[in-house]
Amino acid sequence: MLYWLYRQILLSEPAIPPRLPILAPKRQHVLTPSPSHDNLHATAKSAFFQQLPLELRRHIYIAAFGKRTIHMDLRFDYPEPPGLRHARLKGDCMHERERSELARWRWWSSVCHRNPLLECWLDQCRTGENNATCFLFPGEWPDKCFLGVMGWLLACRQAYLEGLDVLYSTNTVHLSSIVLTRHLPLLILPQRLVSITSLELLWDLVLFRPLPDHQADQETGWPAYQALVLVVASAFPNLRKLHISIQTGSYVAKPFAEYIESHERKLLDPIDEMVRKIGPQLQDCQIALPYSLHTALLPRAESVGARVESGGRGALSWRQFWRSVTAEQDEQSQSDLGYWVRRGVDDMPLTCS
Repeated sequence: MLYWLYRQILLSEPAIPPRLPILAPKRQHVLTPSPSHDNLHATAKSAFFQQLPLELRRHIYIAAFGKRTIHMDLRFDYPEPPGLRHARLKGDCMHERERSELARWRWWSSVCHRNPLLECWLDQCRTGENNATCFLFPGEWPDKCFLGVMGWLLACRQAYLEGLDVLYSTNTVHLSSIVLTRHLPLLILPQRLVSITSLELLWDLVLFRPLPDHQADQETGWPAYQALVLVVASAFPNLRKLHISIQTGSYVAKPFAEYIESHERKLLDPIDEMVRKIGPQLQDCQIALPYSLHTALLPRAESVGARVESGGRGALSWRQFWRSVTAEQDEQSQSDLGYWVRRGVDDMPLTCS
């Protein structure tokens, strides 16, 4: 039902990119068939499946390919020459990407190797630029940058069923592609999205200045923002951790201070509804706003008695305030439903900084 609903909502919009590899309404082969006696005969003589209980097998799965941050990306691009990312990591110069193949939609993923002290919007695993921390992780490149789970998932049906659950439910999924995030329910099976419990999202949008044409507005303007919030609220009902970094495309200068209240309502009211819909199991929710916007909103939050926290030093310093979305009839409950609004990417002009 959820998959059909998204097809009705999203496929009716003209903004869907051409040739996007969406799932077919009716698949030729069932990707996750229910197990049967005939299909599980391959594990009948397996000591791993027959002698180890599921709890121990799950611990092994988690140690092998769980509890990491995993990049998932889909871009319309040319193929990446072999060794390009490694050369960037080493600081070497390489020529522009080869044009021997046509540009097309390309999937990409890796294990995140950014400095754990850095926020998600400072991640550069996708490009490999200035990300020397990759060399600090054990293993040999490029194998250490990938989970290497595909061989296990293809081993047999039971390995696929048990491994896939750990893959989606224990890892943090990092998404920076607007197209992928916006159309995610058309690209990945709903039961996989329901399994995800931890999510990092980077939304690079243009919200507070006019865009040159309607198509750009659909892709990076307010319609895109509203669609992204809808996807998160509807496709991930079991989230326990959600970090979103929102870039608005322009900094909020002092002459526009009179519009800050409308900016706050238009930007954060949809987030309020999203958090309410996900519910109290969302234990760690952080929304990072650009420096200028956060700086303008912080005094407003302090004036109404919101909790404010700060920490770190220098470039790693941070400030955040709590935005409660608890309904009035639930104010007597012990849990305070809401999220932290953090200071995000520095969007201030150099002269202001």
